[in-house]
Amino acid sequence: MSVDKLDWFDQDNLLLLNSRLPAAVRLHYEKEWNRLVEPEFKGHIGIASSGSSQSNKFNRVILIAKTALLASAAAVNRHLQSTRHDAWMKTLPDFHVGGLSVYSRSRLNGARVIESQLKKWEVSAFHRELSESGATLLSLVPTQLFDLVQSRLKSPHSLRYVIIGGGRLEPRLAQRAVELGWPVLASYGLTECGSQVATAREIGSEQLWPLDHVEVKIHPNSPVELKEGMPNAPGRIGIRSPALFSAELYFDDLGKGEIRRRPSGDGFFVTEDRGELLSNGELLVFGRDSGFVKIGGESVSLLRLEDIFEKLRFELFPELDGALIAEPDARLGHQIQLFMSRAQSDDESELGSRTLLLVRAYNHHVLPFERIRKIHVIAKLPRSPLGKILKNEALRAERLQSFSDL
Repeated sequence: MSVDKLDWFDQDNLLLLNSRLPAAVRLHYEKEWNRLVEPEFKGHIGIASSGSSQSNKFNRVILIAKTALLASAAAVNRHLQSTRHDAWMKTLPDFHVGGLSVYSRSRLNGARVIESQLKKWEVSAFHRELSESGATLLSLVPTQLFDLVQSRLKSPHSLRYVIIGGGRLEPRLAQRAVELGWPVLASYGLTECGSQVATAREIGSEQLWPLDHVEVKIHPNSPVELKEGMPNAPGRIGIRSPALFSAELYFDDLGKGEIRRRPSGDGFFVTEDRGELLSNGELLVFGRDSGFVKIGGESVSLLRLEDIFEKLRFELFPELDGALIAEPDARLGHQIQLFMSRAQSDDESELGSRTLLLVRAYNHHVLPFERIRKIHVIAKLPRSPLGKILKNEALRAERLQSFSDL
């Protein structure tokens, strides 16, 4: 079934999968969906998690009711003051909650949906398409916004807002985007809550405010975390909302599925994200559990280090494509390493000298145990369809060059 023809008010279920998945993998998803989901759930949509796993062949599938997605859509429409006079340019895929939600929002208020006709992301072609579309609303991931800003392409006058999701909007990138006229709104969301949870109120602002369909509570550290020496780590973000998912179709190491319903308890779903809720209602998001590692006995936030690195990269050498990765280390627990992408056109010595200058600037801004210990050059940084770095795949990539004399 085509998502644009979806009946949002019937009891049919729908499983959304990436069309690029191998046929055998798609077939297995569908088999377990028909075996476990169809007999038990009505009016639900299945969205495969974008997270990767080293141990599981299959990603878990989030089961979220159509009514939950519509509750999220209504709140987003209110936040953006969206009406039938708006037009969404859809660039994110249907199998991602950000793409699917464009249709649920338009279904409620009659806004027009304009499907991007590009088969793959190409910044100049997309900018031409967007400029000719008359779109007023747009969702992008940070990587796409970076490409637009790096190419110094200005925002079409028709746009009211550009929602940035799927990753943190780096403040310097937001500033440069606003200078080029892009009306960017930072957001924090997750598939389990039907898309946006908290979104900026002002263009270019870093401040995130929970939307009116969610209640947020910060859950303190667990006894296990305290025992492991993380007493100062921020608590996990808990969410209560009519937009929350119902269950997940989980796959074990052998690919066998099982239904795991969302724990009810007090109604709050405790996410893997850590954050803080300020007295004025603003939500600070510090990153996922996987974004905290131990280095030499110290708890380190990878998100903070990535922010420092990205700010310096943006200021010094925005043309470089690199990512910080905490690689396991027998002595320290982890050590920070830098993986750089080398295009065929890159001059090896020039790439090396620029990279070293960037690393030295970064090391000057962090604590000794947070410094980059080694640099690896690989052919290309592996990314998800939404532009996120696939760190596990980067660790397994062939290393064309490595050096640690920093």
